[in-house]
Amino acid sequence: MKQVTHFLSSGEKSLIRACIGSTWISLSGADMPDSDFAWDEVLVLTSSNCMRIGVELNELQFEGWNDEYARLNVSNASTECTRSSGMKSYFQGRHQTVREAWIVRDSLTARFDDATAYMYSADVCMAFQLDTECIAVGLRSHRTEALVIARANSKENLNLPRLEDRWPSTLVETYEYRREWMQPD
Repeated sequence: MKQVTHFLSSGEKSLIRACIGSTWISLSGADMPDSDFAWDEVLVLTSSNCMRIGVELNELQFEGWNDEYARLNVSNASTECTRSSGMKSYFQGRHQTVREAWIVRDSLTARFDDATAYMYSADVCMAFQLDTECIAVGLRSHRTEALVIARANSKENLNLPRLEDRWPSTLVETYEYRREWMQPD
């Protein structure tokens, strides 16, 4: 059985964790045509740090052919947050405290004729619970460099794309899907 993972590193998780307890300021992007969509990357600015949440495509072969799969990455962007030229900024949640943060991990196990063929697991989203709303930034699809930005009053009410939509089961091919919400420990 092939196992493929796209997980955030401990350094990336520490940047997310550093937001907890800080004050939310804005979400910005150079290629962000609307407040719920962005290409390539967004910048999250809080009182404690500025981080870049981006997408890169990696060529993988686990389904039997080569294909590109999106991978989230997080990095420090303190120098980028000082420049605002050409960026759209959205201030929903401004001045609210970041109470909690989560990483959303999707896992898929493929079974063909009752034999496990592969398992694909990826960290697909980051969510931040503020005083009165939850803001999430995640993969819009596992095949593009598009990001979705979702907002709701709590993580349970966020409308996030699901990995299972990409792999529908048939009579001989079954796909087991699991979603986990994890603290960035």
